[in-house]
Amino acid sequence: MAYQSDSIKHLASPERRGGRAPSLLARVGLLLALLSTIFFQPTPTSSKALSEPGAPGVLPTWTLLTVDGPRYFTNMTDRSLAFRGETPCAAYGGDGLYFACYNSATGSWESQVLDNSVGVGQYAALAFYNNLMTGRIEGYISYYDAMNGQLKFMYTNYQVWQPPIVVPNPAPGTLAAKNALVNDPAYAAEPAVEDDRDFASEMRALESPWLGPNASASPDFGFEGEGVGKFTSIAVDSKGVYISYYDDRTIDANLNSYERNLKVA
Repeated sequence: MAYQSDSIKHLASPERRGGRAPSLLARVGLLLALLSTIFFQPTPTSSKALSEPGAPGVLPTWTLLTVDGPRYFTNMTDRSLAFRGETPCAAYGGDGLYFACYNSATGSWESQVLDNSVGVGQYAALAFYNNLMTGRIEGYISYYDAMNGQLKFMYTNYQVWQPPIVVPNPAPGTLAAKNALVNDPAYAAEPAVEDDRDFASEMRALESPWLGPNASASPDFGFEGEGVGKFTSIAVDSKGVYISYYDDRTIDANLNSYERNLKVA
């Protein structure tokens, strides 16, 4: 018993307890240091959001410039704008066909008149093609001649715009779509049932707002209601030029027969 009592006294002696206290304090200090690192260190997301210029909350800035005007421009689409290399350019019109490109040296747009015919330039579509053989970037524009109801086309040669070209169109009805009713002689011989809606008048009202209530603000020249070349688009590759357009001419008004076809030249 004496030996056991001595052993207990030895294990519970003040000297042993004093030796373990610094070790416990060190462990507690290390744990507090780890917790502070976890709770107070910035997260990677917040650090990234503060460093990136495109982070949410940073609004973009816009520079607004007047390209051209005041003139009569109408029926512009997303195909009116295209890049010539790294330079933005635009084709547009209504009372003429215009072409403009941005001049980075002056910080302004420079425009020119390509076709000064009356009533041309609506639905202008612009495309560029980089000829790897010559190293030149040539331009191509398809647009609508509202006065004559024609599809017109312009292009550059050695980056110089050439005179306008009228794209030839077949007579109404000679290039019909593959439709059983159109090709059926029995259908062509019988008058069609009149539609309650007058689509031709609706289209003219949409495309020619000066014919409506705002006629007082109309241009001082007339337009052809029907024609070939509206809603045009253009694409170019190494083999040639491709133009899509809308043909809304009348074939036979008595039979309520119209083209109203999408075509490609």
